[in-house]
Amino acid sequence: MKKLKLLFHVGFGKTATTWLQRQIFPNLENCLYLGKKGFNDLMYSREFHHLHYRLFEPLHSLKRYRSRNSESLVENYVAAMEQLIRKRFFLPSSGTVVISNESILGYGGYNAELNLLLLYRVVKKIKERLADDAPEVQVLVVFREQVSFLQSYYAYDYAHQKYQHRNIDRFIEYGLIHHHEDVFGQLWVDEIMELIEDLLPHDQICFLPYEWLKIDPKGFLVQAIGEYVSIEQISSLASAPKENVNRDTRDYNYLRDTSLIRKLFLHTHYYTRYLPGRTQRMVAKELRRLQNQPIMQHLQQPVIKGAIKMNEHQRKAIRALYCESNTRTARKLNRDLGALGYATQETP
Repeated sequence: MKKLKLLFHVGFGKTATTWLQRQIFPNLENCLYLGKKGFNDLMYSREFHHLHYRLFEPLHSLKRYRSRNSESLVENYVAAMEQLIRKRFFLPSSGTVVISNESILGYGGYNAELNLLLLYRVVKKIKERLADDAPEVQVLVVFREQVSFLQSYYAYDYAHQKYQHRNIDRFIEYGLIHHHEDVFGQLWVDEIMELIEDLLPHDQICFLPYEWLKIDPKGFLVQAIGEYVSIEQISSLASAPKENVNRDTRDYNYLRDTSLIRKLFLHTHYYTRYLPGRTQRMVAKELRRLQNQPIMQHLQQPVIKGAIKMNEHQRKAIRALYCESNTRTARKLNRDLGALGYATQETP
């Protein structure tokens, strides 16, 4: 029987997402890829990109948080998905549809708990619209050891973090006190698993450790996407070049700040909202054209502001904080996370 399969890769960030979005998902056999294509890139189209971020809205885009009824946003998003799927596949048909965007499960800058409810509504409604084709759905979550994640995240997001935490010491100090807030909240992996399992059937959810990908990319991909592609293609994909690597051989991460040219474009885009409609569209179009020029793309690359590494006291404190959570996660997944470098009760 022909089967349509829908894969939602929802996070977390800093777990080889750029590699998956550029090297893996777009190259799957018989696949419609609707997700991001890496850092700062659009999703499938400008229209679908806009629908996605209106539904899974970044908190930094809001002047203040407002409650809302999101049902029309869900309907528009699902309707666009259905249209793109029916355009790509002659249903009933076998094939794979992938949406990859870490904004859905982003605790740093996004409302992840609200987004999970919205994801549940999206999954329910797209299955209803494609009911005659009985699509199979899977939600993929890749998580990462907490010390490694936090150091990488702070370096990556330094352009924003520096205004609240001027150095990594302040960042870690904040997290040890407010350990369920902001990005620190997503690192309680067992609790995130329970939350998602309350919304979606257990057999539709796949949690995988990022460290497995580092040591055995083929084995990781077999588990993550093995039912969508052949083993031969997985062998080829597993050797794809790495993307967005920000770590040296001494385990330092490089602080990335926003370039001056990038700041100018961002501020100019922001102020176009005050222009009249037609003028606004013309200016926005010209700005996008300029941004896509090779020289401008080069000038918008992040600026390196130094290197960071947690001290031993910070590492021990973070490992102790998440030790019990990792132990519960290991039991749930029936996987030896201690062997992958996680702090557990067996390997503190």
